[in-house]
Amino acid sequence: IELESIKYPEPIQLNKQLHGITEVWTQFVRDYVDVLEDRKLYNKKPFKSVVIDTGTQFRAMCNDAYLQSLQEEGAATGKTRERLQEIEYGTPNMRIKSLLWGARQYGKFLAVTHYDVDEYKKQLINGKIESATTGRRVLGGYKDTVGMADLVLYCYRKIVDGSVQMWGKVVKSGVDIGLQELEMQDPTVEKIVDFIKMLRGEDG
Repeated sequence: IELESIKYPEPIQLNKQLHGITEVWTQFVRDYVDVLEDRKLYNKKPFKSVVIDTGTQFRAMCNDAYLQSLQEEGAATGKTRERLQEIEYGTPNMRIKSLLWGARQYGKFLAVTHYDVDEYKKQLINGKIESATTGRRVLGGYKDTVGMADLVLYCYRKIVDGSVQMWGKVVKSGVDIGLQELEMQDPTVEKIVDFIKMLRGEDG
């Protein structure tokens, strides 16, 4: 497989006034759109696929880039802030949704990896409503990613005969119902594509 990997390292943040993140985010968006619109080529050929690794960091960078812009606006009036308010997440969420949908609109295959994180929900604790863990692990990233995806694969480690193996389980499949709940060792995009072709009776 031929590929080109581009890294977008964020500047080290030593205080709560963010810097440099908006610039990195803007460069990522430019490169991403150039790939979708075939302005950026690989060996003079358009890219067929894009991988964002990870979607968890992707969302965090989008949020922080927006927060940095608000901090810079507030600095002009002497206002300081350390985090986004709940109502303000609408703007970065809209940006992420637009970028994810863009791959489908331009006919590109998009794969996005994520960490899993603790699920938090508001609960009544000692007579007060507080945010607390539910004991469940959920996708760490944009909350509507699973709903937008054609296929969701949960990867995990399993001990078999004393050795640790990587496995994957399809927990959502809008591609082919035959993939639902499928488990495979060492899951790769190629294996999934080949399995879909086999289910559909397609060649190679």
